[in-house]
Amino acid sequence: MFNQFAQKGPCPLCICSDARFVSLDTGTDFECPLCGNFVMDFKLVVDRDMQGTPHPYLSAATRKAFDAGMPLRLTMENWQGFEDRQRSIRVSQKLTDLLQLIAKRSKTPGQRWTIKVDQDYPLIAAENAMDERYGYTVLLAESGLAAIDLLKRHPATSRS
Repeated sequence: MFNQFAQKGPCPLCICSDARFVSLDTGTDFECPLCGNFVMDFKLVVDRDMQGTPHPYLSAATRKAFDAGMPLRLTMENWQGFEDRQRSIRVSQKLTDLLQLIAKRSKTPGQRWTIKVDQDYPLIAAENAMDERYGYTVLLAESGLAAIDLLKRHPATSRS
C-alpha cells in the first residue's frame, strides 16, 4: 500500500521519525521499522492518548503481529487491550521469547548472532532497547543460556 502518496513522519506508537504512512478513508496505514506495519482508525490517530507519548507495549503488539504475518488494526475499542496484554508478560516469558528469537535467527548452535537492539526489543515486549541490551541479555548470560559481548557502539551479541 506504500506508494508515491506515502508521507514520512513520526510513528504514533514509538515516536520513531522513520515511519511512513498513508491516510485512507478506513484509517491510516503505518509502516515503521520498529513497530512493523499496522492500521489505526482515524479516531485513534487523533486521540490525545496517542499524541507524542511512546507506547512501547503497543509497539510490541503491532511488531509481533506484523512479524507473524497478521498486521493489527488498532481502534479506540481494542488498543488498550493489546497494550495491557504485552505489559503483563512476565520476565520469564520475555527470556523465553528472546531465546526463541535467537534460535530463529541462528542457523546452528553456537553461531554468533547480533541483536538489533534498537529494532528487536518489541519482539520480547521489553519497554525499551536498554531493557533488552542490559536486562534480558545479561540475565541469559548469567543463567548460562547465552554468552554475550557488550560492545561500545555495537549491539549486544549472543551465542546460543
